[in-house]
Amino acid sequence: MQGAILKGGSNMKCEYCRFAPAPDSEGYIDECPYWEKYGTVWKDGKYGCTLSYRRLQKNEDDYSEYLGDMGTDMGLESMFEEKDIREEMVIEACKAMIGMDKKKPYIRKGEKYFTPIKNAHKGNENWILIMADLNLAEKVIKDGQEEYVLTSDGIRWLSRMTGVKISVSVKTRIKEKAKESQEEGKA
Repeated sequence: MQGAILKGGSNMKCEYCRFAPAPDSEGYIDECPYWEKYGTVWKDGKYGCTLSYRRLQKNEDDYSEYLGDMGTDMGLESMFEEKDIREEMVIEACKAMIGMDKKKPYIRKGEKYFTPIKNAHKGNENWILIMADLNLAEKVIKDGQEEYVLTSDGIRWLSRMTGVKISVSVKTRIKEKAKESQEEGKA
């Protein structure tokens, strides 16, 4: 990829770009998603764009994350339908898990934000078991009792469903990273 980036690392040629569609038999590149807005023809007659490689990579990562989130949402929706569970009820229960039923989100610069005041659910209802199967919730034993807590992915899902930006606590992130490193050590 060294030859792909031109002077200063700020421009990209289509022939080196891994995000550009493959050229057809006549050498033309069909429908690059960035061509209309950022496309250009360089002095040597080759096609390219004014986006940097990093910007293209970030766009690709954002799109992949969007597709992953959409797949999670669709999977949950179909699993809830199979078990005859209303998604609205699950969203309300998850809001209660983090304390959003007691405390309202605050608004800053036109966006709604919420900081969870708790994260626990006691019980083994079907909806929480489905969320645990999809790694949106996990079972923990606290004071000798089983309870479920939303993982950071579960909080992101709830944030998408409610339209409120919910912050994930630092403790949750640290616990999940420790768990991932333990699983990698076992494998």
